[in-house]
Amino acid sequence: MEELSRLEAIKSALEQGKQISEIDKKYLKEKYVKLEENQKNKTKPDSEIVHNTLGQAKKPSEIDSALINLIERLAKGEISPDQYDSLRKKTMGKYSGSK
Repeated sequence: MEELSRLEAIKSALEQGKQISEIDKKYLKEKYVKLEENQKNKTKPDSEIVHNTLGQAKKPSEIDSALINLIERLAKGEISPDQYDSLRKKTMGKYSGSK
């Protein structure tokens, strides 16, 4: 909680056009570096993890990713069940024809 209030204080000072201390600048640089590292090491969301028959996680193939995307779009209401079926069939045809 202390970290959040420190960030809020720095943000407020910057929004008011005030200078921040060298210590705060160093703190922000360290936070930025950690954020970059976290982004590089970020794990895939659960929706992008596919499990094989043994239940072990594996990297999804292109077709897996495409089908997961369609399922997510259906769940969000972006496409209708009929559109899902049509797009799924097209996707399956595209990838089965390319092998």
